[in-house]
Amino acid sequence: MSKEKSRGSVVLQVVRATVLRYFQDLVPRSSAELSYYLLFSLFPALIFLNAAISMLHLSTDMLTQHLNVVLPEQASGIITAYLSYIQGLDARVLLFASLFLTVYAISRAVVSLMSSVARAYRIPQQGFGNLLVSIAVTVALLIGCVLFLVLIMIRENLLLQINQYITLPAFIFQLWTILRLTVAPVVMFFLVASLYAVVAHGKYRFWQSLPGAGVAVVLWFLLTSGFSYYVGHIASYSLLYGSLASIMILMIWFHLTGSILIMGAEFNHVLFQNRRKKGGSV
Repeated sequence: MSKEKSRGSVVLQVVRATVLRYFQDLVPRSSAELSYYLLFSLFPALIFLNAAISMLHLSTDMLTQHLNVVLPEQASGIITAYLSYIQGLDARVLLFASLFLTVYAISRAVVSLMSSVARAYRIPQQGFGNLLVSIAVTVALLIGCVLFLVLIMIRENLLLQINQYITLPAFIFQLWTILRLTVAPVVMFFLVASLYAVVAHGKYRFWQSLPGAGVAVVLWFLLTSGFSYYVGHIASYSLLYGSLASIMILMIWFHLTGSILIMGAEFNHVLFQNRRKKGGSV
């Protein structure tokens, strides 16, 4: 019983310290800044992704069908409408015209997030070094997004083509569907953990970034589901904001997403400090 009580007290201490960090480190202000940069980078990124997918002769219909997995239903509507609008434009011109703006806009969001994570880790900000790292992270993120979206959109056609030459068991198609649902959380988990580790600049090991990344990803998916239900069944943003309701919903979702990503880093640092107090290695 004494061990269970001590573990319970440690958990309460970690939770309490993490909640206090939310106010001490001005997380709401940092997440508001991050949400602005995310909104600013959204539409150039959509233009780039749409152009890249069009040049690969793939349809964005599969993309729009899966937006509700990672976005509240009401917020995904504005993205679907925007994708429909830009589909008729010249993909080659848009690809290069939007690439620079996309890298710039997303790198600003990454710099903002890295600054908040560095504040959570109590690490001095690196200035120009952060900008270079953010550009590298942005390029890697864009390449990963294109590959991920291509994988999503060709999955059924690829299996059907293979099935023409080799008869595939039915469970292969079922397994592919299950893997599709698990790929997004796993990819996001490693992206967040890698970002936390990069910001630590070798001060902490990679595995020590995993707890905060796991908590952030779980809370993020719960947030998306809960927020979508709340907006769809309880709140009536359209009555208050009219045609701007979708933008407001997207901004609120970005703000909550930013808070969760920052609090994942805060949770990691609280665990680091707790280990130090116990004399454990960091």
